[in-house]
Amino acid sequence: MSEIRFFKMDNNWLSNFYPCKFVDKWGNEWKSVEHYFQANKCKNNEDFKRIMEVKTASEAKKLSKKIKIKDNWDNIRLIVMSYGVNMKFDQNSYLKNLLLSTNSVKLIEGNYWHDNFWGDCYCSKCYNIKGQNYLGKILMMVRKHLREKYNDRNL
Repeated sequence: MSEIRFFKMDNNWLSNFYPCKFVDKWGNEWKSVEHYFQANKCKNNEDFKRIMEVKTASEAKKLSKKIKIKDNWDNIRLIVMSYGVNMKFDQNSYLKNLLLSTNSVKLIEGNYWHDNFWGDCYCSKCYNIKGQNYLGKILMMVRKHLREKYNDRNL
């Protein structure tokens, strides 16, 4: 296998919607990367806490569509996503081992909802448009970082 194109079924653990607990550097506990990402868009603390506390990642995404977004969000969203993905895998040894087991496989956040920023859309409308696949690139960067960090150590 030279690539994983969709973060579904056997590979759903690669998705930001996959339930996994981790703690950020401020001591906040998160239920998924999606919770973390969507909450960090918020311009105010009340919305941040509301998104943080919803039960599912789908609810976090839905609620984020009703909030005021930070003015600099487009400038920091890649950093926020990178940090969230890194925490997910660094703090969960089962997920860390799964990610490391992908070796050098290309990871592509394939979708059909026209997201050519975070992934690569495979719908007929977008078929000839190459997505930027930033989520896939972040996952591969985190994998490389974890391999270097834990090289020669028991995982």
